[in-house]
Amino acid sequence: MSSRVICGDVLTVLGGMDDNIYHGVLCDPPYGLKFMGKAWDHGVPGVDVWAEVLRVCRPGAHLLAFGGSRTFHRLVCAIEDAGWEIRDSLQWIYGSGFPKSHDVGKALDREAGAVRDIIGVRTLDGNAAVSCKEKGGTYVAGASFTGIKDVDVTAPATDAARTWDGYDTALKPAHEPIVLARKPLDGTVANNVQKWGCGALWIAGCRVGTEILPEVTKGVSKIGTFEGADGNITPQRSGRWPANIIHDGSDEVVSGFGSASRFFYCAKASKKERNHGCDGLESRPEGRMRGRIDGSMGSIKMARNHHPTVKPVALTEYLARLIIPATGGKMLVPFSGSGSEMIGALNAGWGSVTGIEREQDYAGIAVNRLQAVREIDAVLTKYPEKDV
Repeated sequence: MSSRVICGDVLTVLGGMDDNIYHGVLCDPPYGLKFMGKAWDHGVPGVDVWAEVLRVCRPGAHLLAFGGSRTFHRLVCAIEDAGWEIRDSLQWIYGSGFPKSHDVGKALDREAGAVRDIIGVRTLDGNAAVSCKEKGGTYVAGASFTGIKDVDVTAPATDAARTWDGYDTALKPAHEPIVLARKPLDGTVANNVQKWGCGALWIAGCRVGTEILPEVTKGVSKIGTFEGADGNITPQRSGRWPANIIHDGSDEVVSGFGSASRFFYCAKASKKERNHGCDGLESRPEGRMRGRIDGSMGSIKMARNHHPTVKPVALTEYLARLIIPATGGKMLVPFSGSGSEMIGALNAGWGSVTGIEREQDYAGIAVNRLQAVREIDAVLTKYPEKDV
């Protein structure tokens, strides 16, 4: 089992690789939202990138890539136009997102210079994943707190604000889409898996739950069971067929499913998980300083792993296990960030994992996390290949 992080531009690094190397791809590329002012999130990777990823992958290799809910269409079109076959889209659904919205009524009052009257108090519970607050009659997005907080409720002060009271500009984010694609097969699936060592999903390794279906007699159709030598259909190994929905286990999400046990669940990455292995690194801001709408300066989170979009390892491990070949194989992780997808792939049993990350700070964090979690010799190289 081995891993390496190549620090360099994805397109440039891939251009120096041979054809048909990798058995699978798992990545979290930029969403093109200019998230927290990061330069690397200026756009969604285009056809040229995914064409190079296709070239270095073996026929039948699967690709899983996260996308943003507003720009997912651009990601999928670029992947498809590069020659990949779109097989499905998965949804990671969670209850801990917060709306980055704009209260139109309050904005109208502010522009008019009107002062809103305080008409009541609302209690917010910061321990219940509430990630916003009001202070002095103004709404501050993205400021988190713990415990219970009472905030003022204000009334519209102008006719325009009364007309548009209750109108905002965005929904609460509660999901991230994941595209599942495959490099075209070389012949049939049976021929491809034998020749190239990839081309199928490991359903048995990703079954959800522990239910055992009861035995039934031969001839009765029961999806997920197997016919034994005695002619009877025996119970399936364990769990349900994996679905294209993943949730975070929160009450907010689970209550909407009815039976959440049918789906794999994974919460967002905790502070402890994202910083594991980074004790020797300097704490840095996760994003840029943002001003509040009342004119005061906002706060910013500091972290040793200061990558702003860290995915939980349990999620990346599950996804990596879904596309792992029967013989292990080589995984490619372009846009590897702080290494969550690489760690997940190694945890899932991939024989070797290669990450490519342009930002040297993030590449260094990934190596520290890999060494701490897997206790392996993770190597950081700079393109062209040389020690850093």
